[in-house]
Amino acid sequence: MKRFWDKVDIHGEDDCWEWQAYIAKDGYGKFKYQGKNISASRITYILTHGEIEKGLVIMHKCNNKSCCNPNHLEMGTYSKNTQDAYDDGLIKPAGVNGQDHYKAKLTEKEVLNIRSLFSNGGISKLEISKIYDVGKTAIQKIIKRRTWKHI
Repeated sequence: MKRFWDKVDIHGEDDCWEWQAYIAKDGYGKFKYQGKNISASRITYILTHGEIEKGLVIMHKCNNKSCCNPNHLEMGTYSKNTQDAYDDGLIKPAGVNGQDHYKAKLTEKEVLNIRSLFSNGGISKLEISKIYDVGKTAIQKIIKRRTWKHI
């Protein structure tokens, strides 16, 4: 699989080997293998350790999604992978609201300001969305308290 390994920046045995080709929005390198786009880490595991058991995932011990060093990869369950990510501070527990949510783009102070700007009039939802660099729909949901209900 020379074509695959040509896309990996191989270094020392303990270093991360960065994927040098296409990286998807989720941060994982992708490679067309047997007619399907598969994560580069899964292909690395298959090429160096053999097939992946059905229902299991490939976990990065290094927490680097683009790493293809076989020494940094191990097979595990989805729940173990999620627990490891939580333990390492990469994700927050389910049910977290507001600015503590890992996908939050706004702070509570900004949300309160957005509501104030709109209720005082003279500024549209679109203008507010541009000020805060979020979508107009997000602003509408904040104003109507469909999101950020806790404040």
